[in-house]
Amino acid sequence: MSEGRREEPRTSAVFSPETEEQFIRMMARIMERVTTTVPNMARLPVQPEALKPSEEDEKVIQKFMEHMDEEIEKYAKDLIRVEIRDKILSRGSAAIEAIKAAIEKGKIPKLKRKKGCIFIQFGEGTPEDPIEEILIAST
Repeated sequence: MSEGRREEPRTSAVFSPETEEQFIRMMARIMERVTTTVPNMARLPVQPEALKPSEEDEKVIQKFMEHMDEEIEKYAKDLIRVEIRDKILSRGSAAIEAIKAAIEKGKIPKLKRKKGCIFIQFGEGTPEDPIEEILIAST
């Protein structure tokens, strides 16, 4: 490293480039939907401190979020599917073989979150059906 020049710390990407692009497109569609529902909302000033909403404000926000639930579910599902696929591929052929073997045994995959990590989990955790896990994401 030369003098006067600092090396930037390396950080790992949260999303793959494809997932990040999909996330950006998803957020653009959500914002488009919000601005269609509430024109001029994007032009409102940002509060410097967190607003403590009144009971009536909470009802308005809750009603709005109920309207957004379908949109959130639709786009979140796509985003998570892409991310899980990318994580499986990043684990290599051993992960694909483990998944293939579990499916061939008739095991049903589940997503499990434990202490900031997300696993694909097979099995019920009984002596006849022990749990098999593949780590796909950690924070």
